[in-house]
Amino acid sequence: MLLEGKNLAEFIKERHYQQMRSFERVPKLAIIHASSDPATGSYLKAKQAYGQDLGIAVEVHEPARKTEAILELIKKLNRDDSIDGIVVQLPLEKGIATDEVIGAIEPHKDIDGLGPKSKFDPATPTAILWLLSSYQINHKDKLVTVVGQGRLVGEPISRMLQDSGATVICCDEDTKDLKSETLKADIVVTATGQKNLIKPGMVKEGAVVIDASGDVDPKLFENESLKITPTPGGVGPVTVTVLFDNLLRAAQVGRQI
Repeated sequence: MLLEGKNLAEFIKERHYQQMRSFERVPKLAIIHASSDPATGSYLKAKQAYGQDLGIAVEVHEPARKTEAILELIKKLNRDDSIDGIVVQLPLEKGIATDEVIGAIEPHKDIDGLGPKSKFDPATPTAILWLLSSYQINHKDKLVTVVGQGRLVGEPISRMLQDSGATVICCDEDTKDLKSETLKADIVVTATGQKNLIKPGMVKEGAVVIDASGDVDPKLFENESLKITPTPGGVGPVTVTVLFDNLLRAAQVGRQI
């Protein structure tokens, strides 16, 4: 069974259309793009397209690929009352202090939810939980193996799953026997960016597999007992809706400050 995110994303987008009717001022999103990674271009276009569909202003800023230049831009955007949300398109170039950059965003504008004081939950992990819920997959009291402990997905989804009642096994590059850890799981969440990492024989029959970064071997889709997200078309579309859901909430809060 494919766990597709498209239908859920369209449902949420329709709700966002309705919400937009209550805004006297058009919300505005600022995206900082300071990377030569070609993959960031497709993510950037998806956000621009979603904003255009809703009539939301999306500004793309391309500062010099240096920590100091990005921090200076963030200070300017933090002070700009017309900007409701700020997103730094990751990954940044090597040598840029990512933690410092993310931490410089005002907490009420950090709609990606990555800063230590952000007012929002991280977008991709939230999208995973929304996707599970939409397919009525209960993760509470289940054993979940999370492969990859990066700041964008792995670490925060591990914490969020634990907080909601799941038993979580955290795996990373130091895990000696990954197969034994994934075979235990009722749900496998993988977010390493390592192509074909999760192969047939690494998950048990009837398991749920959430692939957040293209880690699943295509042969795994031949197992009809599994519930599995496609890539693309699984977590990605929902992540964009979470981001804009946070933006609309940030805009509402900003009007009250």
